[in-house]
Amino acid sequence: VVTYRAAKEEELEACIELQCMVFRPGQADAPAR
Repeated sequence: VVTYRAAKEEELEACIELQCMVFRPGQADAPAR
């Protein structure tokens, strides 16, 4: 369960980064949240 949760968190972080790049492509200082 711990490994699964860790993988989930990594996926969430990746998705958030992608969203930041998509919605704020010109801002390198976009909030990581």
